[in-house]
Amino acid sequence: MIEVGGSHDEVIAALIHSFGSQPNVQIELYQRLQRFGIKDIFDQFELSHPLPAEFTHKTKFNATEKQPRILVSTTCELDSMEKDKEFTMLMEKEQTYLFCVVHHADRWVNNKSARIILPWVKKGLVDFLCLSKHTQTFLDAELKKWDTGGVQAVTRHFIPVFPVDLTKTVTDAKEDELSFALQGNYDGSRRDYKKIFNHLGKFLNSSTPGEEAADLNDHDSHPDIQLHLLGHGRKPEVPKELEPHVKFDEGLEYLNFYGIISRTFALLPGFANAEYLDRKASSTVPASLIAGTPLVATQAILDAYTYLPPEAVWLQEENEEDFDVIGKILAMKPEDRKKKKEAVRKANEQRVEMNKGLVAEWMREGLAKVRKLNEKADAAAEPEVMEGIGSREETDKAAR
Repeated sequence: MIEVGGSHDEVIAALIHSFGSQPNVQIELYQRLQRFGIKDIFDQFELSHPLPAEFTHKTKFNATEKQPRILVSTTCELDSMEKDKEFTMLMEKEQTYLFCVVHHADRWVNNKSARIILPWVKKGLVDFLCLSKHTQTFLDAELKKWDTGGVQAVTRHFIPVFPVDLTKTVTDAKEDELSFALQGNYDGSRRDYKKIFNHLGKFLNSSTPGEEAADLNDHDSHPDIQLHLLGHGRKPEVPKELEPHVKFDEGLEYLNFYGIISRTFALLPGFANAEYLDRKASSTVPASLIAGTPLVATQAILDAYTYLPPEAVWLQEENEEDFDVIGKILAMKPEDRKKKKEAVRKANEQRVEMNKGLVAEWMREGLAKVRKLNEKADAAAEPEVMEGIGSREETDKAAR
């Protein structure tokens, strides 16, 4: 498993858990960086074989010394360009199956990464793993522009989630805190902070019944409500009267990042643009599942991120804004908010198990293609790898 860019830690964690949970699988991980305590999450995983204790830098990935049965390229757009010689060498040997994880579905036509991966497609030795259904659909359209010699490129939909134990996270967010969260870059061009703070002010001062309070579906003030802004960048100016109610959570380690979200009653999507419903996959959507906090989601979000079940979100109707939904949630009983969060945690558990079942099937199919293509490959190790991977019936059961 390789990642050269120094980012996408959460996706790497999901891949490690799904691939590393397969019996008899040993992962060798090559990275540029391990950021924000991501290794603490890796260490929570119960893998069939533990990851190497020492961090292995990407420069040590050498195709002349290593002949993996499977190569997982966790940021394939970058990995393939930086490690082009290694990718080409492994492709020519025809003894490795490639899982090419796609983060930017619109960067796969007429460029270096496309030229490097095309021979893998022609030999039938690669699966493209997309991080949502809508990015898979976009990539399918892009791949039709490739000259594959009649070979159908294989694309898959991988859900970037994993289990995490949040019981021992260290945060100043209280377990029963009445709060909601927004995560991402603080850049003012990405979000209308004036509007956000105006709504927060209304929630804090809606004690007198009136038009504004009715719009929020709530006649009670919420003097203890907190807004958590998890991210980085230049902070927006907060009105003085709201300062006690706005918390900037910066530079968090991942366990604390998920810990804070888990203590909120809602996570706002805050997409920077419509491309996150078209060709890009948002990290906020899987974060809501991992942390066990429902996302405020429109029907368009549910249509794009098909792995997100309706029962695990706060649905935003067509005639509503996201803060209208927050107002309705505030009017609910605490037990109703708790019930929704339990549904999110259950959804994540189900999708983690689904990932393991699907990855088992994909591995089995990929290794069978390698075996068929390269009859002279050493088959001694292959049955050992395959032995612990469940049957197709077991995989289907796990996926269900």
